[in-house]
Amino acid sequence: MKESQKQIKLEKQQTPEGQWQKDNADALRSLNEYVRKHGLPLEKHRQF
Repeated sequence: MKESQKQIKLEKQQTPEGQWQKDNADALRSLNEYVRKHGLPLEKHRQF
């Protein structure tokens, strides 16, 4: 990874959004795994 990319990643982690992602990483992984296995919740009701 280039030094500039490392710096951008570090700066992103220091934002409130980046901190939220870090704090909730386990929940996000769990949700993504659920969607991979079972599809989107309420997908049968989608109009598009």
